[in-house]
Order: sequence, then C-alpha cells, then structure tokens
Amino acid sequence: MTRCLPFALLIVSASALAQVSIPAKYRTATPKSTTVVAKVNGTAITAADVEPMLWNWYGKQAIEDMMSYVLVTQDAAKRGIVISDAEVDKAIHDYVLEVQKTRPGTEQDVTNFLNSQGFTTSRLYVRLKSTLLIDRIVTADFHKDRFVKVATIIVKPASASASVVADAIKRCQSAYDDLKAGKPWDTVLMSMTNDKGLIESHGVIGWRELGLFPQSAQDEMATLKLGQYTHPVQTQFGIQIFRIDARGQDASAAEIAQLKSSYITAARPSYMKDLKAKSSIQLLVK
Repeated sequence: MTRCLPFALLIVSASALAQVSIPAKYRTATPKSTTVVAKVNGTAITAADVEPMLWNWYGKQAIEDMMSYVLVTQDAAKRGIVISDAEVDKAIHDYVLEVQKTRPGTEQDVTNFLNSQGFTTSRLYVRLKSTLLIDRIVTADFHKDRFVKVATIIVKPASASASVVADAIKRCQSAYDDLKAGKPWDTVLMSMTNDKGLIESHGVIGWRELGLFPQSAQDEMATLKLGQYTHPVQTQFGIQIFRIDARGQDASAAEIAQLKSSYITAARPSYMKDLKAKSSIQLLVK
C-alpha cells in the first residue's frame, strides 16, 4: 500500500465509534453476546467468547489510537477546521483504487482484501479523516519563502577527532577561497570529493527548508544573491559550503506542490508529538 496513514487502528466498539461521531454508514453492527459467530466441528463460538479476546489482543492499541483520533478532531475543532464526509468518501474511494492498482480485480475484491487485513470502512474513515485533518492543520504553517534550492560541496572528516575535523574545515575553507577567486564550481567540487552521485548532480541537493541549516548558514542565506556561496559550516554530514540556486518565492507551481507535500509528510509526526505533549491523556484500562 502506497499511501501513508498515521495511525494503526484495529478494533473499536460501536459505542466508542458513536461517541467520536463516526457516521453509521462506516460502522458494522456489533453482534449480540449470544450470537453464534462461528462453529468448529459443531462447537459454537459466540460473540461473548470473542469479545474478551479482542480486548486482550487489541484493546490497548485500539484505545491509544482512538485517543489520537479524538485529539486530532478536538484540535481541528478549536481551529475551525472541518473535513466533510464527502471528502472522506473521496479519500476512501481513492485509497481503494490505489490498492486496486496493485491487486487486479473488482473493487469488491479489493474491499474484501482490505477487510481481511483489518482495514474495514470504520478504520479507513478514522485513519483517512485524521490524515486529512492533520494535513490541513500543518499546511497552515507551510510558507514557500522558508525554502531554498541549494547545491553543496562537502568535506567529510574520516573521524570525529579534533585534528581530523580541523583538517576538514581547513580543506573546505580552501575550497571556499577557490570559489571566491573565480574557480568553476564543478572544478572545486571534484577536487573535494570522489562521490560519483554528487559529481554527476553537480552537487545539487535540491530544495531544503531554511530551518534545517546551521544558524550561521541561515543568516548568510538571507543576504546572499543567487549563485553565491555560504562560508563553510559544520553539519551532521561534514563540513559544507552551500550555493543558493533559487528561493521559494521563485519556485514553480509544480515545485511548490512538491515542497508542500514533502513538508506535510515530515510535519505529521512532529504535530502529533506536540499535540500529545500539551494534552491531558489518561489511560484508565490496563
């Protein structure tokens, strides 16, 4: 399955679903406790036999996932963000079609397959509505001017020892001096690395959010013209020089759409972590 879904909902009782306003059309009626749900060589298994096993096997995970769903819907309501059932219907329809591409057959066959994997309509509703709400919430914090398109020259220290790192800084500073003296970018790049992929891409690493760079690089990038370079900075990857190739406000519509998609994907886990940290959550069933 190719679509990323942020929760792992498995089993939710009908009463719990009702309390978090999941439409009845997405729910399956819970059988009465006396209902025989299966027979094995004449031995009946009733709903009452199965229910405690469901709690034992899946209860904690289901509760945790339902709490996450409630957190998102509460936060969205505070922000005045609404996702209609029609939008969820479309998301479910698109998801089923996406799965169908990898499993040829009728839509009903795909639905049966999803059900067998635990992806009932109620589970899809909760997952996809949560995803739609989260995406709309985090999109409000997306700003194209917070992105730059860059190329890099990188010197990777062979170890973390102070002398080795100091030597890498010295080499990178020499590369910076060569660039400022007018040496071609590719010439300097090839003198600093034998990384075939980096050389073939001319050091271009594409669009990056400004906040991912060291503060000193961010400060320089705010004033550099296109085609200019930052001084060497130490990052988790090594000692790097960055060339500014474009700014977010100059990105094409297609590039902005891709940036927004990447931003949303990266922002989902952080959003949920922050939301849980500032919320009062009590797990009352052990």
